[in-house]
Amino acid sequence: MSFLSKLFGDSKEGKEALNFLETLFKEKEKQKENAANNPEPQTTAPAPQPTYDDIDEDGPSGFSYGPRMPEEPNQYNYDGPYLQYFQSVYAEEFPALRQELVHKDCTWSYIINMYDGDRLALVAELLSRKSSAKKLKKDCKANGIPYVRFYYDYHGWWNTREYVVTRSREAMNG
Repeated sequence: MSFLSKLFGDSKEGKEALNFLETLFKEKEKQKENAANNPEPQTTAPAPQPTYDDIDEDGPSGFSYGPRMPEEPNQYNYDGPYLQYFQSVYAEEFPALRQELVHKDCTWSYIINMYDGDRLALVAELLSRKSSAKKLKKDCKANGIPYVRFYYDYHGWWNTREYVVTRSREAMNG
């Protein structure tokens, strides 16, 4: 007798609850298997367009951040999801490097590994601002692998094309 059957007992309601839970567990296992076999989600929705109460405010802006969206290409004025934006920037700016996309299970983050032949030339991590993951960054540093991180949903951070390219080049050049 399993733990759950002891918990719910042999009553009709207990058996129904047990069957329901077993069905849920099986569905969750199928989802995990599907995620493992297909790491890219079925749909990649565009990053939500920021809505700003301060749209008329002019404030200090820096390289790829500030209260107003710059006119230069960035992830928010790109015609597609943020993931596709980063992949297209890397494909166009670093055509000699091969991209490998990794979807981090159970998170809203992606890793774009850039290879020069068999050598890992850059790891670009795309994270939600809500994430506090630091393991990949530490691992890359410990192994001497260039690393950059971009947040795709941070108010006022536009990830302009030049910003992405400049930070990536700086990381690769040490």
